[in-house]
Amino acid sequence: MLGEVSGLKRASTALTFDVASGKITMFIGPLLGGVLMHNFGIYSFYLLAIGLLGFALLFVSRLQITPKAAHTQTVHFLRSMRDGLTHARNNKPILSVLLLTIILNFFGYSFISMIPVIGASKLELGPVSVGLLSSMMGAGALINLSLLTIFTNSKYFMRFFLGGTLALLVAIILFSISPWYSMALIVLFAGGLGEAGFSSMQATITFTATAPEIRSRVMGLVVVCIGFGPLGMLHTGLMAHWLGADVAIGIIALEGIVATLICMWLLPVLRQPGIGVYDAVQER
Repeated sequence: MLGEVSGLKRASTALTFDVASGKITMFIGPLLGGVLMHNFGIYSFYLLAIGLLGFALLFVSRLQITPKAAHTQTVHFLRSMRDGLTHARNNKPILSVLLLTIILNFFGYSFISMIPVIGASKLELGPVSVGLLSSMMGAGALINLSLLTIFTNSKYFMRFFLGGTLALLVAIILFSISPWYSMALIVLFAGGLGEAGFSSMQATITFTATAPEIRSRVMGLVVVCIGFGPLGMLHTGLMAHWLGADVAIGIIALEGIVATLICMWLLPVLRQPGIGVYDAVQER
């Protein structure tokens, strides 16, 4: 919706700014949650969440969108999925986005659920310190997203996307072996810088590299790929039960790096530093 409203030329800025607004809460939320839980108990945090969601519903209820198309054709769900997959198979930038989205949601983002566990058991932190630790990735992402909103260039969309994926996975490995609280803070902050490249370019590449008539179906496929996240959390939980939380996330992140390198080998568009999204679409 944001891409349609802003137009193709400004889609990158609009979509990146949207992700940045989410990272603000990713930064403030864990820290505020830790303070509220320490001083007032967990119920205070839930009451705050209910109030904020009430405001969000109020704002969304007043939003009006006028479709550009005069009419839309109803497409069966399975046919919609088939059309989207067919397009993704022939569109290498989109195929790259879908595969790396699966990889990072399965092998990467699942480590977030282990941050409080590692903070409490390995680093012996209290609620406020754990909240600060959890907020560091959001802080790094917010800073990098602010820069990307201003300085991003379509020639470097894929480089930001791939580089962000690898940077976050490397940061997870470093976090898993961090013996000190200060080092863990720095590593998670650096991981947030990388995560910003992935999250901002995920929607931007998908929107700019697809034709308008297929765009909604391909965006839907991205959401399906994000759905691998819960499976990744289950995988992480089982590994943590067997090996410990810190060892588990390190091994899982290493698996993610291997999977990403395989994608780079199979998809040349990921390893061509001088090629941009628009060029890649034209070459397919």
